[in-house]
Amino acid sequence: MRIVRVCIYKHNNVYDSLSDILVKAGNDVTYLVLPMDHELTTIGTKLSKVITLEYSPETLEYSEQMGELKSSLWVKDFSNPTKILALSRLFKNFARSTLKHVLANETLIELIKAEKFDLGVTESFDMSAFGLFKVFDIPAHVSMFAGGLFSSHYKYFGMTYPVSQVPTLHASFADTEMTFVSRFKNFISFWAIDMFTSFNLDNLQDIFNQKYGNGFVDIPDQVRKSSFHISNADPYLDFTTPAIAKIVQLGGFSIPKPNLLDKKWSDILNKRKRNVLVSFGTNCKSTDMPLPIRNAFLETFAKFPDVTFIWKYESAKDGTAKDLPNVFLSEWLPQTDILADSRLSGFVTHGGLNSISEAAHTGTKVLVIPLFADQYRNSKIAEKIGFGTILKKEDIVPHKLSAALRKLLEDESELTRNAQRIGEMIKNRPYNTTELFIKHIEFASKFKQLPHLNMESHDTYFFQYLMLDVIGAILLALILILSLITLCICTMYKKCCRKTNIVSDPKKHD
Repeated sequence: MRIVRVCIYKHNNVYDSLSDILVKAGNDVTYLVLPMDHELTTIGTKLSKVITLEYSPETLEYSEQMGELKSSLWVKDFSNPTKILALSRLFKNFARSTLKHVLANETLIELIKAEKFDLGVTESFDMSAFGLFKVFDIPAHVSMFAGGLFSSHYKYFGMTYPVSQVPTLHASFADTEMTFVSRFKNFISFWAIDMFTSFNLDNLQDIFNQKYGNGFVDIPDQVRKSSFHISNADPYLDFTTPAIAKIVQLGGFSIPKPNLLDKKWSDILNKRKRNVLVSFGTNCKSTDMPLPIRNAFLETFAKFPDVTFIWKYESAKDGTAKDLPNVFLSEWLPQTDILADSRLSGFVTHGGLNSISEAAHTGTKVLVIPLFADQYRNSKIAEKIGFGTILKKEDIVPHKLSAALRKLLEDESELTRNAQRIGEMIKNRPYNTTELFIKHIEFASKFKQLPHLNMESHDTYFFQYLMLDVIGAILLALILILSLITLCICTMYKKCCRKTNIVSDPKKHD
């Protein structure tokens, strides 16, 4: 078997697991960890080699600002698509400082060059890696994203995002709800995401130009040269979108096989007949909840004494829920394993794509409380498929939360049947996403760039895309034809009139 030498750029739990997947398949993987989140002190990969770059004072400052942003997710309204533009300056400065920090480290650059990697793998959100792969002399690369393909990235692969048909990544409505108002919001969202991407791309391009001169790195062209774009979106768990062979949807490929729960967790689930898992992921911490929201949860849990609530709570010893025997707090929990246990009755989640995917894979019904970014869209997908209900964070008050939980806990409900159905569909899908991921990576490392998989409309002018030149030519031809026909008719009419006059004059003379 050919061993592939892969360099993975970024730090995120999806990339932690995919690096180990590739190592288990017999490949040589190096994980380049950049300073992104000062709160992440551990690296999830257990099998790959790791190169860690320390923080600079500037990147640490921006990382702390990102931490402040995360703590505000419970109180700020991020459902407005234009809010993403308000965040662009922070992301722009963070990405800029990180890239400068990497390019200033000549030792790191020479170290990576010396490794002579076959392939680079990076997330597409921060586009600096596409330029860095050229600096590192890595001959081919694969782009990825922990969610679906950004609407602003379609153009790099020669595609056009169907704004009138498919909700964007930050939309709070389904594709069955594309009313005038929804389409208007979708257009604004599409524009905002495109501006966000352009701001950051231009910012990074300037840094490469200053360091290596104009033309050495062309980031949009580097994105386009990706052998594949591997999307963590799942066609069974998404709104249907047009795609090309280069865009590979492998949602859930990094979800590990669930293990049986150990005695500690099994005993917790055995305490009561019904059990609910409550987790808002790593970015949306329960400890950041405003007091009224936290109290609403506690008051609601008290109304269900026959239900055990397993709550991922980042400060389990602060006294929260100490008077509620049916609430178990834990700073960490084996989410995949708990979701796969048949004793679990439901899942209260923020709607991150990984959480929605894990719930669908295990046939678990969900109550989604979206807080940020694609979580609004993911919640609508769960609602459309029928295994989830939605509660807005503004509606987290005891009576509304209680009503939502009662619906979630109904045994013989449409929600239950739909959750079981989507779980069976994914379990019986005609391909294995993890195997496909490995094969695409190994294929890309062997055949490098695959330009014939791109659509050739990436540099098409607007008037060409809309066929305005063709339509104009057709209209001009029709006008000319109609003009000629009109001219012929007028000429024939005039001739007929003359003949009539010539014939009529002798009669008058007589």
